[in-house]
Formats: sequence, C-alpha cells, structure tokens
Amino acid sequence: MTEPLITFQDFTYRYPSAQTPVLQNLKFTVKAGELVLLAGASGSGKSTLCRLLNGLIPHLHGGEWQGKIQVAGTDPQVTLPHQLSREVGLLLQRPDAQCLATTVARDLAFGPACQGLDRLTVADRVREAAEQLDIAHLLNRSPHTLSCGEQQRVALAGVLALQPCVLVLDEPFAFLDTASSGQLREQLCRLHAAGITVIVAEHRLNALTDLANRMLVLHQGRLVADGTPDQVLTGQVTDWGLDPPGCLSVSPLPVGAQQTPVIEWESIECTREGRSVLRGASLSVAPGEIMALLGANGAGKSTFLRHGNGLLRAQEGEVRVQGQSIGRQPVAEVAKDVGLVMQQPTHMLFASTVQAELAAGPHALHRHDPVWCAQLSERFGLNRLLNRPPHTLSAGEQRRLAIAAVLASRPRVLLLDEPTAGQDATARTTLGTLLQECAAEGVAIIVATHDPIWARSLCQRWVLLTHGRITVDVDNPLRAEENWREGVEQCKAPFSLAREGWREERAERLPDRTGYFDPRALLAVYLLGCGLIVLATRPLELLPLLALPLLGIALGKYWAKWWQVMRLLGPTLLLFAIMAGFGSGLEAAAGAVLRLLALVTASVWFFALTPPEELGESLLASGMSPQAVFLLEGTLRFAPAMAALAREVREAQESRGIRLDGVYLFRNGLALLTPLLTSVMHFADELAEALEVRGFGGPARTPLAEYRLRTWDWALALGALALTGVMLC
Repeated sequence: MTEPLITFQDFTYRYPSAQTPVLQNLKFTVKAGELVLLAGASGSGKSTLCRLLNGLIPHLHGGEWQGKIQVAGTDPQVTLPHQLSREVGLLLQRPDAQCLATTVARDLAFGPACQGLDRLTVADRVREAAEQLDIAHLLNRSPHTLSCGEQQRVALAGVLALQPCVLVLDEPFAFLDTASSGQLREQLCRLHAAGITVIVAEHRLNALTDLANRMLVLHQGRLVADGTPDQVLTGQVTDWGLDPPGCLSVSPLPVGAQQTPVIEWESIECTREGRSVLRGASLSVAPGEIMALLGANGAGKSTFLRHGNGLLRAQEGEVRVQGQSIGRQPVAEVAKDVGLVMQQPTHMLFASTVQAELAAGPHALHRHDPVWCAQLSERFGLNRLLNRPPHTLSAGEQRRLAIAAVLASRPRVLLLDEPTAGQDATARTTLGTLLQECAAEGVAIIVATHDPIWARSLCQRWVLLTHGRITVDVDNPLRAEENWREGVEQCKAPFSLAREGWREERAERLPDRTGYFDPRALLAVYLLGCGLIVLATRPLELLPLLALPLLGIALGKYWAKWWQVMRLLGPTLLLFAIMAGFGSGLEAAAGAVLRLLALVTASVWFFALTPPEELGESLLASGMSPQAVFLLEGTLRFAPAMAALAREVREAQESRGIRLDGVYLFRNGLALLTPLLTSVMHFADELAEALEVRGFGGPARTPLAEYRLRTWDWALALGALALTGVMLC
C-alpha cells in the first residue's frame, strides 16, 4: 500500500500569544495526487494548517504543539521552510506582500534562482509559469503597480515556477475575476491530472466542489468532516459557517423611484505609472441604490473608487457628493459623507483593540453612537474579539472589522472594494443583510466585486468598467452577466495581442540589469556620501551634500518618489529641528534638518537606481557569503516598503476622518506612529514568509544577469572617492 504524502497524527497547535489551541487533535492523511478542498469559517484554522505544511510554523511563528506531521517524507517541524520550498509550494493570502522583485519577470525567476538552477532553466520556468497564468503581457511591469487580482496571479505563477510536488493555496480565488478564476480552475485540473497534490483553502465552494475529489472541513480548530464534496455537502454545513455552492441568502431590494444622485463621477481621467487607467469614466448613484461595479483584474475599479472619496484627485473631470465638488476638500472632510473600505483591511486598522477601532472614526467625525457600534459588533460577530488587537485577527475577521468600522460613522455613500474576499458564508450573508438595511435608510452603496453570485443576490444595478470607461449599466443581473462576459473578452483582446508579441520575441534569456551602472559602484558612492553627510558639522558643508543627490534625482526623474517621502517625513523633520534648536540653537537645528534631509535624499536616489535583488546578486558575484547577502538584501527590500506602508496608513486614517493635511499633520501626526509601527512589523513578518516560501536564504542562488565592474563603474567609484578626499581635506 502506498504511503500517504501528508500525515497529521493527533496534532494540536497553539500560537505563542494565544490562550487556546487554534488546531486541536487533527488526524488525517492525504495521498499523492489528491485535489483537496479545505473549507471552514474565518478563524477556523485553515491558514494555520497551510503554514504548517511548509514549515512557516513553527520556524517563523513559534508556538507550542503536540503530535506529529510528515510532508513528502520530511518533518516540517525540523526542516527549514526554504528547504521545503522544493517540495511544498505555498500561496499566501496577501498578494502585495508576495511581490519580491522590481519586475514580474524577475519575480517569477526569484524562486528557481534561489534553487540554484541554471539561467536557461530559470528562463524556461518563467516562460512556462507566465503562459500557464496568462500573464506574459505583465512581465515587464512592476508587480507593485498591478491590481490586487493581477498580483494574485503573479504570486501564484511564482509558486508554480518552483514546480513543487505539493501545492498549497490559501484563498487563491479571493481577488480573481471570472476569466482568471476559470483559468485557475483549468490549471488546477492540469496539475491534478499530472499527479501534483493540491490543497486549496477556500470560502468560495462553488469554485472547486466539482473539481476536488476530497473535502476537509475545519470548525473551531477541529476536523469535523472528511469525504468527497458531495458527501460533505449533504450534511448540515451551515452549522460550520458554510453555504452550499450557489446558495443565495438574500434577494435585491426593488428599485425605487429615480432620485437626485448623492455621488457623481463625471468624465474622470486618470493616468498612473504612464498608463491610462480611467478614460472619461462617468457614473451617478442615488440614495438607497446598491450597485455592483464589475470589471476584469486591472480594469481600474479600485482607482475609480478612490476618486470617490478624494484619495485620488481627478486629472480631468469632476467628482461631486451631494452636488458639491470634492476636488479641493480634504479626504477627512469627505469622510463625513463617503466611507471607503479598501481591498487590504490591514491598512485600515490602527487602534489598540477591536472596540477602539469601531469608535475611532465616529469620534474623529464627532458622530459616535455607542448603541450603533454595539449593534455592528454583534452583527459582524466581533463581540468575542472586542479586547483583541486588530492585527492578531484572521484575514476574514480583519475584513469584517474594517467594514464595521467604516459603517460605524454612518456615511451617506459606502464604497466597498472586494468586501467578500476572504469572507465565510455567515459573514457574506450578514454583510448582505446589513447593506440592505443601510440602503433602506438611504445610503448609496457601490460594491467592486468579483463575486457575481453574491452580487446577484444583493445588487439592483450592475455596471461594467472596461478600458477605463463605464460600458454597461443595467438593472437586470442576468443581462448584466452576459454583458460582463462580453466586456471581459474585450478587455482581454489587447492582452492577447501583447502575449502574441511576447511569443514572437521569445528570447531564451532572463531580463538584463535595469541600470547602466553596476550596483556595487552605486553602493560605494552611496556609502561614501552618507559618510560625508554624517561627518559634516556645519550647514554650509551639508548644502552641497544635499545638492548632489538632488541633482541625481533630477537627472533620473525621481521627483515623485522624493516628494512622496518628504511629505511623510515632514513632521519628523520639524520635530527634529525643534528639539535640536532647543538644545543648541538655530545653527544646530538647521544642521540637523539638512543632515536628515540629505541622508533621506541620498537614500531615495540609491533605492531608485538599485533594485535589492540586483545588488544582492552583484555582491554574491563578488564572493560575499549567501548569509550576509540574505541579511543585507532583506533589509533593502524592507526599507523602501516603509514609505509605501506609511502612505497607506495615512490614507486609511484620512478615509476614516482623521485629518493629516496641513497643520493637522503636526497635530495628529503622532497618530500615524503606532499603526505605522504595527503595519511595518506585520509587513515584515509577511515579507519574511513570502521570501521563505520562494526558497530565499538557501546556500545556492543563480544571478539572473552578468555582473562585471566596467570602466565607467570604476570611474564613478573612484570619482566619488576623490571627491570625498577633497571634501575631507
């Protein structure tokens, strides 16, 4: 008899900070080649089980456990995650934390390169994964500029490029449109047919029940069902927070008489990262309407919603709320009327406890209603979590909290970006019922979603965003779905052309270095410059040291990045100057500000020119130990993300009514500190997980390009050294 590929034997696990086990007495096996659907309500332990399979638990998370696990002949409790990555591929829940390189091509190549494969094999793996997930047209894009759904496909392609024998996917359908979901289903069928063992943790049961040959259900950390999907779904699955596939719990409210719109987008134009995202998009929504905003991944739905509350300002056109343009209003002022729930709920949660989170927005907007907050807490199943820190909740629980926290301020318009992603059946039903109650009270609701079954049960009106325009606007869900499928095919047309062009070019090599200078030469210049800045004592000495990196930023056209960082650091610079001025006078204050400004400017210049993976590869080529490169590159990958995290936290707080513009930035700026530190620590954990999953930190790694110090590299480094000598004399 064939030995099982995966074995859990009386296994119990408890997180270090938890009082009770999250998994209890698990006992099951999985045979090679099975396609297993892992179901359960939010917080039932699905993600924990996934992390156990490749060693992220206990190696990154610690905790206490009893019992035994065996995966592909190894014990994940003693085998490091980067070693297990050759056997177990894991897709994590959060797509943006799995973006590991400056381009999609390099992102896909990252895992195979960490396995030490030769460049030709790595190039083949990249091409195959890109074709499997239909993302060849994205290969030269930065993964950080993609939509959440596109990032999900890139992250999955990066895991497939490892070619593991066990594939573990945690909520892979959460952010995918209908076309991408269909492609993923086809890919899972092919992998299953090829003998790959696939385990998929998923709330959308209709996506997999007809494909899986086995279904496991977790409830409160225990295995409560194990059988074929047909066998399991004949039981009382609603008791476990599940809905049978295709089950509709509510029906749309009847369309009322036409009213004056409460929010209007008129001919909105938006270009981001050199791409036209919105092209004259227009839409109006009346009080009491529940509207589904549909479109393919990357169609611009999130961008459209962010114009609705002022986070993005229209480059052309106008957004009006209650007949008044919001173009000049601070986001925190718009929050009185417009609530936005973002795709990533972790960015929106900044209070110390769940209870404080529910009250934060209403307090800032001077409309706190304890009774309403208590009702929301009960409706969203948050009562047992009220004293928990928000960052310790599961992804589904965090999303429920984010939606409840925005509703607590009683906005007139509610914008929801993928609200059902990661939500179990109970939460989806509760959300639908509560949204209908809000609509009955006159709240206009726009839901950007890839969940047509849920949308059909709730939304009176469907609109389709295609090529930056609203191309379909109907009040018949069945007709809308027909138009939606047609619109998605239109969206795919230019992508198909891009794919064909990519296949024609089809070079059997990996992308070359992105910069003209060798990363080691740039590192030498950066370190010499930082040394001079630290050693300078007078403001006049610091001025040229600030001017030089500013010149580099001007030549490289990095002003947008520099200004973004400066806006975030403004309060810090002012506080630093005041503290230094009180201690040593005006000259010391000026010197302190100039020094910090020069260091930040030099860092922006260096990070803009030097992708972390290229610097790491060049140092490996110089003979530096993989361990040292691992630490340095991990730090460099993390540092630029802090600015993005600070921006996201700031946007989330402003969207909740906390003003951080102008003079309010100095008054409320300290409010950024705690959530920023929490987000930074959480993101660092997720980034560490993503790196380990792709095999980062192993003894071998293949550079994706040739690194040789050429004449101009030596000239740059020696010129910087000579300038340093002159300034020190």
